[in-house]
Amino acid sequence: MAYLWSHGFTAKQTVHELQVSNSTVSFFNNLFRRVCAKEYPPSGKIGGFGVFVKIDESHLFTRKYHVGRVLKRQQFWIFGGIDESWHIFLEEVENRDSDTLMEILVNRVELGVHHTE
Repeated sequence: MAYLWSHGFTAKQTVHELQVSNSTVSFFNNLFRRVCAKEYPPSGKIGGFGVFVKIDESHLFTRKYHVGRVLKRQQFWIFGGIDESWHIFLEEVENRDSDTLMEILVNRVELGVHHTE
């Protein structure tokens, strides 16, 4: 399963190839992502002078079509960004207020001011 995940197989493809349930694939894919995030911590800031950085937030672990219970521990928010060179940062956030998100941006994105002459 780790091999398929690391080679970009979709969950549907993995279910088909390994003949396991979708919930099993989902569990292990999420585990692999968390292990990678812990073992390969962020290195430096992204962005810089004249480099655009796109940022977004995502809510993960919501049940599809609102079927089934979602436990609080199964939900979390991810805040991240990607620059033009495909350098990224991702952080799990509990509080998504502007102060928290601005602190992350200051710590993770190199400021670059574009001057027009």
